[in-house]
Amino acid sequence: MSDDDRPGRYDERYEIRQEDVERKLYSIGKLIGDALPDGYGFMLMIASYGEGGSAFYLSSMQREDTIKMLEEFIARERAKAAAQA
Repeated sequence: MSDDDRPGRYDERYEIRQEDVERKLYSIGKLIGDALPDGYGFMLMIASYGEGGSAFYLSSMQREDTIKMLEEFIARERAKAAAQA
């Protein structure tokens, strides 16, 4: 079964305009930001399914801090996966 055949994967019926996605992303981001205690930031990524899909990201942190956080997260997850292999 290909990725596109699995339930919940890409379906052209769910295509929406980029502006709609960005508006929803900012609304979700505001909810997250308002709910976090002082001293916490967040990064949110969403993506559409399928070949040539779109990815969107929103962060309350500086870009450099977001990139560093992602790099550290990826390194930890790779180390965990390697230890389990």
